Amino acid sequence: MNNLAVQYLSHYGYMPSGVMSLAVDISTANMLFADAIKKFQEVAGLPMTGEWNTATFDKMLMPRCGLMDVRRSTFAEARWRKTDLTYFVEKWVGGLTPADADDLIELAWQDWMNVADFKIKPTLDRNADIIISTGSGRTDGFDGPSGTLAWAYLPNGSDGQLLCRFDLSETWLKDNPQGGILFRNVACHEFGHLLGLEHSRMSSALMAPFYSPSVVSPRASDDIPRIVAMYGKATTLPPPVRPLPAPNTVRLSKALNAGTYGDISLGSTMGAGDYVMLLTGDGNGPPPVP
Repeated sequence: MNNLAVQYLSHYGYMPSGVMSLAVDISTANMLFADAIKKFQEVAGLPMTGEWNTATFDKMLMPRCGLMDVRRSTFAEARWRKTDLTYFVEKWVGGLTPADADDLIELAWQDWMNVADFKIKPTLDRNADIIISTGSGRTDGFDGPSGTLAWAYLPNGSDGQLLCRFDLSETWLKDNPQGGILFRNVACHEFGHLLGLEHSRMSSALMAPFYSPSVVSPRASDDIPRIVAMYGKATTLPPPVRPLPAPNTVRLSKALNAGTYGDISLGSTMGAGDYVMLLTGDGNGPPPVP
């Protein structure tokens, strides 16, 4: 048995931990290892030989989601009981401006709202239903560039707050997949988990465990039927695209992140992603922030 493979298969739920311990005889360990390899090969879309080979090893090295593929609990997929949700962006990933990251997050949520009957909107309240943040290193569940890209908790039916983290060590990109990871693709995948979907065994699905630069939104062959089964079909048309800002305005999230515009008093109707007018002491607005 390969030690790296054993750690990987144990981490993602394919085999119990401790198989390499002295408490397990070698024949039993080999049987568990072969069975776990076969299950992984099925999920990865590889020939199910049950043998440790180059193709299997290469697949394990691919960038992927940090959620386990085989859950050890027996309860069925849970969903949110309420369908009007909120999310708070605690920290932004590197490589993207906060405004670009906000836009991609909004688009990723919209991809799910286009097909399923729920609503979600940003808020500046840290008591939001969902917290979107970042992390790095093993204490946050990450392992460096091109390994675990992000992870998210699954709902358990209690409507308790859920957390999603993106790895700061990755090179996050807006639209060109060369030299990094497309943020929207990964965000849309993780948001599927936050809604209750586990990993798919269809390699072409958005909810497959492995990152694909060509899969940006839920697929009709797998992801959409699963989310519709949980929430029902979307009943309203998508909202119109946010209008362009007027001159001398700035995205609220960017203003707060930059910290250069003094105190901003938030009215009851304002939230992250809104545009606000910024005035200097003489009443004149500063140049628009790019």
